[in-house]
This record gives sequence, structure tokens and C-alpha cells, in this order.
Amino acid sequence: HEHASSSTCRLVVLCAYDGTDFSGWQTQPHGTTIQDVLEARLCKLLGAAVQIAGSGRTDAGVHAHGQVFHFDIPSSHTTEAVDSVITRACSG
Repeated sequence: HEHASSSTCRLVVLCAYDGTDFSGWQTQPHGTTIQDVLEARLCKLLGAAVQIAGSGRTDAGVHAHGQVFHFDIPSSHTTEAVDSVITRACSG
């Protein structure tokens, strides 16, 4: 965990995905992206809007292994709860 500010905690996540059914990593006006799915799942699980930032992008249909992204959450969340949320968000 890195500190983004005194009231938030920055989490860095390493992930892999099968991009077959997606329009790439980064949010786009048309099509479902990996970023869209992860943000929606994190929002639902954390009960607040979450914006993630990826370290790179992939095109439509491209898979990734070792993609890194980060997001900020209130520092009041415990490490165990956040680990559980990330696992559930990334596993679908």
C-alpha cells in the first residue's frame, strides 16, 4: 500500500486477463473494457465510486499478463477487507 493522502490509501494491483470479449483495457465510448468491469465491481463491493489508472493499455481482444493498475480508497478500510474485495472484483 502507498499513501495517496492522509485520508486515502493507494493500492497497486498486478493482474492478468483474457481480453477476448473486451474492447481493450481503457474505458471507451462504445464497448465493454477491462477498466469498466473492474471499476464497476470495485464500486459495488466498496460502496463508492472507484477510478482505476492502468500502467498501459491493450487493444480489443488482446490478453494481458502482468498488467498493473492502481486506485485510491479511504484509509479506513482494513488491509484484509481490501484484499478480499480485490480478489472478488478480479475473479468475477
